[in-house]
Amino acid sequence: MSDSTSNFTIDDYDHYFYVGPINMVGYYRLCKEISKHKNKDKVLLCLVTYGGDPDAGFRIGRALQHHYNGEVTIYIPNVCKSAGTLTTIAAKHIIMDNKGELGPLDVQLRKTDELGASNSGLDIFKTLDTLEDRANTAFNKYLRAVRFGQGLSTKMSVEIATRLVDTIIKPIAEQIDPMKIGEHQRATDIAIEYGNRLNQTSKCLKDDMQSLDKLIRGYPSHGFVIDRKEARTLFSCVTAANEDIIHRYQTIHNATESNPNIIGSDLYVEYLEDEQNETSNANNESSSNSTPNDKSGKSTRSSTKS
Repeated sequence: MSDSTSNFTIDDYDHYFYVGPINMVGYYRLCKEISKHKNKDKVLLCLVTYGGDPDAGFRIGRALQHHYNGEVTIYIPNVCKSAGTLTTIAAKHIIMDNKGELGPLDVQLRKTDELGASNSGLDIFKTLDTLEDRANTAFNKYLRAVRFGQGLSTKMSVEIATRLVDTIIKPIAEQIDPMKIGEHQRATDIAIEYGNRLNQTSKCLKDDMQSLDKLIRGYPSHGFVIDRKEARTLFSCVTAANEDIIHRYQTIHNATESNPNIIGSDLYVEYLEDEQNETSNANNESSSNSTPNDKSGKSTRSSTKS
């Protein structure tokens, strides 16, 4: 696709929206919706999430690829973080609104001592990188000071500099739990393996492993904003939303912007009926003295919550 969706025909797609945490409940709901409503060869999923379970994120992406033979488009009108970004790798085409944003593939690990809290997978590695940089800087500083300031031999200067650095760094390093490092490394490996498997079908990542590695290790925080411009440096298939897409999902826009709390608490997974079918249903209901369905951008049923 080009940088716009001018050639995009919205009625060629089955439409679904997923708003809320990425988890197995959402995966099963989406699979159920697909089994009920699939009638096109292509799918467009509107995805709004702060992230969640990477296993579920992979299953959602894999399910879309399986049911629609890889013809997957994901529309991002708002936030799509962490496990949501993982799911997005399943797409051949990524459509991002002006306010849409992805995030690093940062697998969250639960804190064992705090209920409901979690640690960013980036934290431990950023800590180690910072510690290594500080140790190298301190060693070079002390080595030069002792070697040239005191006129000692290089061997003795190295020994003194090493002891000085050890005095500063050792108490900090001892607070790092090796088991935690292992847990975070395994979490990173999960993101790599899942991302690579989804990309084998979609081929949407530029430079494959280089882009995947940047998504996992190349950003400083879990909440770092990957907007459309940045996303185009990572993905080969990123376009801006056209008016048809924005109109079709206007209700999702309005709901998530006016009440962002629903993104992190409730779970909404629905099939979005074609506008033509909605109009036909509305006319039929009107002729039967029934209340017509809402206009475009609303699902065929009331949204379910987790």
